[in-house]
Amino acid sequence: MVQAVTGTGFAPGTIVQRRVRLDFASWIARMRTPEIRAQAIRSLQAEMSSDVVTHFAIEADGSFMLDIMSLEATPI
Repeated sequence: MVQAVTGTGFAPGTIVQRRVRLDFASWIARMRTPEIRAQAIRSLQAEMSSDVVTHFAIEADGSFMLDIMSLEATPI
């Protein structure tokens, strides 16, 4: 990540990592996901390994957690 930032002429600053919960129903509504694709996502979630379910904290309604990062960068 640092090389990607410095390679474009920026100096990396503060990095913040956190997790964000995505509510399945509002997520698919916001993305205008067709019902057949929403069903496909739920089908895939049902087949995921326990490690994946645990990492993404997949809930019974399909809601899940995402790992995100924010990076502050300033011009060199």
